[in-house]
Amino acid sequence: MMQVSLSCGHSFCRQCFTHFRRTQNLCPHCRARISTAEGNLSTNHILKSLANKAKEEAVRDEKRGGTDWLCPDHDEKLKLFCETDQQLVCVICRDGEKHDGHKFKPIKEAALARRRELDEAIQFLTSDNSSVEQLAEQQEEEMTKTKTKSCQLRTQISSQFEEMHQFLKKREEKIKNELQVKEEKTLKKMRGNLESMELILSERKEKEVMMKSAQDIPDSEGFLHWWNDMGLSEIKALKDRDIPPPERHGEATTEDATKERPYKSRVHDLKVTPVSFSLGPYESHLQFFVWKEMLQVIKPLPERLTLQTLSQKLTISNDRRSVFCTPGNAESAFLTHSARHQSQQSKLVSKSKFSTGQHCWEIEVGSGAFWELGVKQISARFLFGLLGSRTVCLRYRNQKYTIHGTVTEKQITFSDTPRKIALYLNCATKELSFYNADDMSIIYTLVCNWKDVSAYFNIGECDGVDSDPLAVCWY
Repeated sequence: MMQVSLSCGHSFCRQCFTHFRRTQNLCPHCRARISTAEGNLSTNHILKSLANKAKEEAVRDEKRGGTDWLCPDHDEKLKLFCETDQQLVCVICRDGEKHDGHKFKPIKEAALARRRELDEAIQFLTSDNSSVEQLAEQQEEEMTKTKTKSCQLRTQISSQFEEMHQFLKKREEKIKNELQVKEEKTLKKMRGNLESMELILSERKEKEVMMKSAQDIPDSEGFLHWWNDMGLSEIKALKDRDIPPPERHGEATTEDATKERPYKSRVHDLKVTPVSFSLGPYESHLQFFVWKEMLQVIKPLPERLTLQTLSQKLTISNDRRSVFCTPGNAESAFLTHSARHQSQQSKLVSKSKFSTGQHCWEIEVGSGAFWELGVKQISARFLFGLLGSRTVCLRYRNQKYTIHGTVTEKQITFSDTPRKIALYLNCATKELSFYNADDMSIIYTLVCNWKDVSAYFNIGECDGVDSDPLAVCWY
């Protein structure tokens, strides 16, 4: 079969294209015009070779089209299966040098063994695919649960923020109303004072105008008449405003007596009412006070833990919120690590037990020399679960902070020394997280694969320095 190539790059059977070209001088595939220069079409030898091979393969397939498969080398019927080379062979092949020393089986026997192996593979795949399908279904269910939980949490977050927004909005309106009341009360007092000033000013201006007009009286007789009628009494009133009339004291009212007295200014009797109202702490510490007020509506609050211990070297306060070293019984700072574990640890836990849910508590650590905070696995075999159990904790010692997990020990650093440490325990994910409660930045998260735990505390001295008490923060 001859193949020809066109200038556009496409190839066709020579006979077919010659017949097609009689009607259209175009490429049958891309419709590109064929120039007259392409009258002698060139043969595509690569395609020609491939076509010949395909033809030969077709002839070979035709020969073995019946039930008998023939050996390509000897044209003998294939009756055996070489186990060594894993291929069909004829009897001549078996005796040849190529298969010398190989193992052979009849075709039917070899096929039966491999069918059994194929059946086992199919059974395995069927079972394994079923298991994978179940896992895929479970994964899809978990994805659905994740989306559902995410949606629920999104709704919960929006709801809780809305509650805080509403609280802040109501509190804002209440504080603004309080400010409005105080403003109106202060302004009312100021308005009354201003009205008195304006009344006095009006009277004084009238007198000022009247006296200035008297100065314009041209003749002396007329001026003296005004003086006797009004001027002397007005002058006397400016000087005697706060003094009873002289006749009440048996004194004569004379012009000489009036001249001797000074003028009385009303400025000394009037005072400007200053800005005096205040919102108290809401004026300078509004955010702090409102934050404290929000603690009354925030739910849930951190756990209000109460402490318990069997150690005489640790003392718990009466309200069971604080723990400190018993005076005279502080732990030695020079104990070895194992000795410290035996003498200090397993001594102080919370009364509460945690096995489900999510829990948070906050501890004020102060500037202690040695302390540990974490959780302890509870053992039912010992009283209070104080002995025979394990702990994971954050430790402070020798001015260094170290995380101690079941298989983890890692030193960590802080940019600022925390005054409070918050612990968050998620029993579902079995994770314990430590936070710097001053700014709620994450410190570290540990895996805690225990079912029942309680909050764990430890305190002691280091290098002769006593620790401040550890105190559970109650809100």
